[in-house]
Amino acid sequence: ENLRARDGIFKKAFYREYYVASGEPLTVKASYSETTGRSGYSCPYIAATFIPEKDKDYEVSLDIVKDKKLCRLQIVNIKQKDADIELVSIPLTQANKCSGD
Repeated sequence: ENLRARDGIFKKAFYREYYVASGEPLTVKASYSETTGRSGYSCPYIAATFIPEKDKDYEVSLDIVKDKKLCRLQIVNIKQKDADIELVSIPLTQANKCSGD
């Protein structure tokens, strides 16, 4: 539902699903770059770490607000009860730099 609310190039819902280990730190890294004619917009790499919990479903998104020059990595826990869905923000910590990055 969160993806469907987007417009522009993000209008079409696109996602990938991954199974990850629970109870271990997971680092997510994202960036964005767009060039249209003579102008462009980009967000440098943003990386954050969190610890996924067993049997929970998460959504990761890079929220981009061009007019405010804002890029934000957001991770939410998707809680579903019957037909109701709730997105709960996950506290993130800044990722440590990996060797080779």
